[in-house]
Amino acid sequence: MDKKTFINGMVSLQAVFGKIEDDKYRVYEVHLKDLTNEQFTQAVKSLVDNFKYNYFPLIAHFRDACGDTDVSKSQIAIARLRNYAGRAGSTNSVNFNDTALHLVVDSFGGWNTVCYWGVEQWSVNLKRMTDLYSVFKRSGQGLPHIKGYDEISGYNFKVIQVGEDGVRLNIEHKTGSRGIELTTKRGGGPVPLSSCLKLYVNKG
Repeated sequence: MDKKTFINGMVSLQAVFGKIEDDKYRVYEVHLKDLTNEQFTQAVKSLVDNFKYNYFPLIAHFRDACGDTDVSKSQIAIARLRNYAGRAGSTNSVNFNDTALHLVVDSFGGWNTVCYWGVEQWSVNLKRMTDLYSVFKRSGQGLPHIKGYDEISGYNFKVIQVGEDGVRLNIEHKTGSRGIELTTKRGGGPVPLSSCLKLYVNKG
């Protein structure tokens, strides 16, 4: 792909999805340079017409729009995980509606571990997670959801349903094996942890 085609495509995408930082722009340029002019132009048109989320498309979305589905679906799944894990605590259990993704997290130490990874840990494990996701997806292996600290500990717990765009859709309340509600201090005394959490509901 020539530079002019790349620049024109990125201008169009930023007009629709918002401007991206210069360092991120260069990452896109490096990782998409193997596409032909025709592939990139097709991907831009497809993303403008069909991409339904309110963030700038990931590199994997470009490849998906070009038909490179095996690689891109794995990359999108792990990118979705990373996006949510970076701003979620480990207390609640999580359901991405992707059983293979749940098993990947479990294989790398569980939600309580992955939630607190920094840049270095993600850099080391990103490709490994992507490859393992592909294996689990092909074999049909998976878990119904990812267990958080409360569920593992036997407390009453919540399962957070996470949408495709990383937005929490709803919370399902469950009774733990010990049937105990954790409490935390606020003001003069202990209150249920659930009352300190913002509940998210399905978008109309």
